[in-house]
Amino acid sequence: MNIIGNKLIYIFLILCGFFLPIQAFLVFVLNMPNLFQLIYLFILIGLIICCFIPYKKLILSADKVFVVLFFCLLFSMLISIIINWHSITNYGMEFTYYTKIYSKFWDSPGMRMLNWGLIRPILFFIYILILFIFLSFKDAVKVLLKTLIILAVVSSIYSIYQVVAAYFNLPYGSIFSGHSGEEIFLFGKLRRVEGVFYEPGPQATFLSPIFCILFCQLFEPKKENRLFNKNLIVIYSLLVSLTLILTFSPIAYCTFPIAILLLILLNINNLKLHLTKKVFLFIINIFIIICITGVFLFFLIDKTVTQNFSVLNYMVEKISVSLNNIDSPKVYLNPDSRSVRNYVGLHMFMDHKIFGVGPGGGITYFFKYANFTSPKLWLRDQHAIINTHMKMLCETGILGFIFYLGILIYPIYLYLKKYRLIKYNKYIINGLLLGYCIYILISFQSTLQFWMPYFWMIYVLLVVSLKQLPQKVYILSSYSKVNMQMEMGKYL
Repeated sequence: MNIIGNKLIYIFLILCGFFLPIQAFLVFVLNMPNLFQLIYLFILIGLIICCFIPYKKLILSADKVFVVLFFCLLFSMLISIIINWHSITNYGMEFTYYTKIYSKFWDSPGMRMLNWGLIRPILFFIYILILFIFLSFKDAVKVLLKTLIILAVVSSIYSIYQVVAAYFNLPYGSIFSGHSGEEIFLFGKLRRVEGVFYEPGPQATFLSPIFCILFCQLFEPKKENRLFNKNLIVIYSLLVSLTLILTFSPIAYCTFPIAILLLILLNINNLKLHLTKKVFLFIINIFIIICITGVFLFFLIDKTVTQNFSVLNYMVEKISVSLNNIDSPKVYLNPDSRSVRNYVGLHMFMDHKIFGVGPGGGITYFFKYANFTSPKLWLRDQHAIINTHMKMLCETGILGFIFYLGILIYPIYLYLKKYRLIKYNKYIINGLLLGYCIYILISFQSTLQFWMPYFWMIYVLLVVSLKQLPQKVYILSSYSKVNMQMEMGKYL
């Protein structure tokens, strides 16, 4: 394509990054239905642009292994739909917040299964292929990475404003809130920050991979490989890290130690009896950020309200209630509890091991397995299995789950396969890998990330960066180089 065509692709990659908060704005502020997705517009215009790209480049841009794995997942989901169609439509229940406001047609049991099992996956498959095509152009990876980092900085600045504004009684409401302004205060005037996203959890989920990318950038020795100059990278890293802590989300607090451990594992060949200088600096930076945050909170917190408050106790209790208190009567009365959702998903799988209950079928069967919850809460929109791993397991069965796991593991396999070839853009790839691993280990415990654009931005960025590596590395000794020059001299 010509220069104008390349610039058009870069513009769409920038829009691709920024439609994350824009989409939430349309849904939560303008109350537009979930059917109105900006991803559809991106797909439509992306397909038009692809018509002007050479056929060979289109074929070479997509990763064949990924395409095969995704097709197998689609096929297994189709089988699950066929097998479960009769039972789901007969047992169907019309409830949910979305049914009342938007569309009984799309939220009916049959259409829900088609939407989650065919329509949505196929649309995302097209979106992913377009990302593969666009990111195969020169510097496109850096364009999207810079876009996501700038969005993270904007969101972090707004998060800091939320905390300060709440303390000084300024307008402190978020642009939109998944909790409608509720459940965001820890104590007194200290609130959990949401940034330009709709809850603290999604804010932390978004910032976690960005944190990994920025900190790996701190160790990049080559100026041409850095996304920004080093001073900006330091400032952005501190800002994003501070905001992660202020979300008071388990995702955020687990990011720091997991990132350090993964970084050590990635550099295990360079570790003898002590840490390398880079890993040591990494840990020192984390320690400085935590100290700065501690000082920040010390002056911000109202001591008269928080004499017995402990951030550590708060986080331990939050994680424990979310994951372990499955036998608590309080948890049983709340279908919104993650423990109840995991409990329900596991029992669905045990009764439907091979093909599951059908894509989107978990919402229909939910209260059959959660009949211990209060009937008064059954009509609320708190009945989805939000752990993506558990959702894929119980809705597609072991057959679909194998291909789903294959898709998740593929970038890690690709990294291990090309580990010795990672030289030129090592710190970009390592940052993406750290962010990706943390993303699938932590953020999947709370939100449906597999069918969201941000996950695939990180995924495709990592795969494309690895695919762009050379196939082989030739290492020549000085003796071999001299001999090669002498041999070449014979033909000159």
